Amino acid sequence: MKKFILFVSMAIASSIAFAQFDGAVGTEGCQAINISNPNIVSWAKGVEVKRGFQGSSVVNYASYGKHYMAQGKPDSTTTSAISLGRSGEAIITFDRPIINGQGYDFAVFENGFTSTFLELAYVEVSSDGVNYFRFPSTSNSTSSADIHPTLINNLAGKYEVGYGTPFDLDDINDDVNLDKFNIRFVKIIDVDGGVDTDSQGNIIYDGSSGGPSSGFDLTGACVLNGGEPYLISNLEGMLSQTNTYELVSAANGTIDANGNYHKDFTNNGVVFEGLGLYGGTFPCGFGLSNLTTTTSSYYESSANMGLEGPDSVYLNAYYSDYAGTAEHNIIRMDDNSTFKPMGVYVSNSMSTYNYNTTSLPANCYLKMVAYGYDACGDITGTSYIYLADKRNGLNINVKDWTYLNLSSLGECSKVIIKLESNDDGGYGMNPPSYFCLDNFVIDISSSIPNVPISVRTLAATNVNDNSATMNGHFSAGNQTITAKGFQYKLSSETIWDEIIINMDETSYILSNLLSDTNYVYRAFAISLTDTVFGEEITFRTLSEVGLNSLNSNEISMNLYPNPSTGIFNIKIEGLNSGADIHILDLEGRIVKKQSISGRDNSIIVDLSSSKKGVYFVKILTKETSTSRKLIIY
Repeated sequence: MKKFILFVSMAIASSIAFAQFDGAVGTEGCQAINISNPNIVSWAKGVEVKRGFQGSSVVNYASYGKHYMAQGKPDSTTTSAISLGRSGEAIITFDRPIINGQGYDFAVFENGFTSTFLELAYVEVSSDGVNYFRFPSTSNSTSSADIHPTLINNLAGKYEVGYGTPFDLDDINDDVNLDKFNIRFVKIIDVDGGVDTDSQGNIIYDGSSGGPSSGFDLTGACVLNGGEPYLISNLEGMLSQTNTYELVSAANGTIDANGNYHKDFTNNGVVFEGLGLYGGTFPCGFGLSNLTTTTSSYYESSANMGLEGPDSVYLNAYYSDYAGTAEHNIIRMDDNSTFKPMGVYVSNSMSTYNYNTTSLPANCYLKMVAYGYDACGDITGTSYIYLADKRNGLNINVKDWTYLNLSSLGECSKVIIKLESNDDGGYGMNPPSYFCLDNFVIDISSSIPNVPISVRTLAATNVNDNSATMNGHFSAGNQTITAKGFQYKLSSETIWDEIIINMDETSYILSNLLSDTNYVYRAFAISLTDTVFGEEITFRTLSEVGLNSLNSNEISMNLYPNPSTGIFNIKIEGLNSGADIHILDLEGRIVKKQSISGRDNSIIVDLSSSKKGVYFVKILTKETSTSRKLIIY
């Protein structure tokens, strides 16, 4: 009897190893997140893209779409997307941190045309913008013609357009460098289909093609479990006309004792100071812009558009390194209170970008440095980014919006932005010292979010005639679990038996069960104040007759295609007389019976109306029997 149980256990284990996951949109158990899902609390605020190549090219980069097409709520069209290209990347920020809450925590959306033409991507998260952690992924596809959602897990792009792939932070191992209650960055990395591998070393196949829209096409990302929103100054609504700007001058500023004019550009409680030198005739510091065309004047040359897209407002700024210039490029709160800056999106203005492209000498750089100051005028910290760098063979020249992480500045009374370069003509830096800012982010959270314990009961595995494995998913949130385990009973009974498991365990093997019997179980966890239960799940033990019939293989059987959509062929070798065909599900229940005469050796079976999953096909004769595993997707 032991060898029969071992055979079935190995067969079921192999089906689990084959990793049948949830299927396409519209199928039973699908986990896709609709763009109108009521659990969505926020959409992507900033998207920074580093393009990869088109198809197999090593010269031409993907070019379809703009960053703002992946911001906010996406639509159900396939055209509003930004293509990453082969192995291209996107870093996404939000208006609040993602927290490890109950169930899925965020979702990523792609413009999949069908459920079998899927362009896939790895997903990583970071709480500090430096250390990124990748979700463990699985792809059991065997070729680019064998791409199905049931074969894919924890890879973005699993579903068709309008539906996002959800991710649960519990799937990533805990690490001291990852704060799961303060995830600020999500990174999407296009999978190079046929080359890159999943977490088990399997080749990942996807439907990527060549051309400008190569690679993963990002349409959006959403927060499902989020903390307290940040304060974000995005400057929208501060200019009444399109394709225009506003600078400090004698006409709109306030003069000081030194003859300089000042104007505060205030948005959402944040002040960006403008300084007009020489009686207000020379603007310095910050000014407003929504220009989308480059003008002849340095200051009015644009970033092409704001972070939110065409006609959105951003800041143009000038930095003077001339000795004795009044302090400028100052950011503070309008009530002069302290604040915790989290980050800001930055870019070269087009005048600076063009200079760096054509005139910045080799081995030179242009560097932006943000300084934080406390109320006493002491520096609290610094953060920097190279807007251009040609040292050591590099060719960095920032044109698109790029996130500058300011969390290292700590608690500040003000932030000052400065530029520096070693391309210096003796009277100051040669590069035009203009730059652009948008979406200044401040952390205003008052405390760590209260995240409750989450418990999910998972399907039973290794179900035999007298044993089964109960499985659960346990998340402590930021609470304390004092005990956890499972409760189980016969379906006909009302009293639960309870099993306590170790804190590092998520399953338990039940033994001495009755054969051919329904059982129900649920996972649970106990905190200092409460007991949380998962949903109730039912399984049925196998019968000994069903188990014994799986052992013999004196006749030969071939199933094709396998996996199939439910319509498949059975071809039998060595059949001397008639036989019965029984098709069983994983719980040993017969879902279809059919007979075949001794004169035939093949038959077509239709199970297209059955549920997706793993089945066993048995051929029974008077003398012997054989069985094969069948997968329906």
